[in-house]
Amino acid sequence: MPKVLWSEFMIDSSTPHLVAGIVMGDNPPNLLSRLVGSLVKHLEPKGFRQKADADSLAASVQAVAVDPHAGWVSQRTFTLDVAAAQRIERTRADPLRAKGMRLRRR
Repeated sequence: MPKVLWSEFMIDSSTPHLVAGIVMGDNPPNLLSRLVGSLVKHLEPKGFRQKADADSLAASVQAVAVDPHAGWVSQRTFTLDVAAAQRIERTRADPLRAKGMRLRRR
């Protein structure tokens, strides 16, 4: 998925799903944003026009649905903190989890 400026992203109406991380406290935003970027690259989304791509990212970081602002089909947020970083690392280490799959227990 190509990188775009935030201002261009906001204008692009072809991206209807938003998953946003909110940095809290003293967490270093640059480090955490790089970690999220590595997760997105790992998940290999086609783009957030696809609900499945947004769902996969949202599940990986345990994002919760919020009322979408005008222009978004879905909008989810999560706290971008140490716990989220740990979830991202687990997702990157587990190919089934990265694709939104779960192992069945017998």
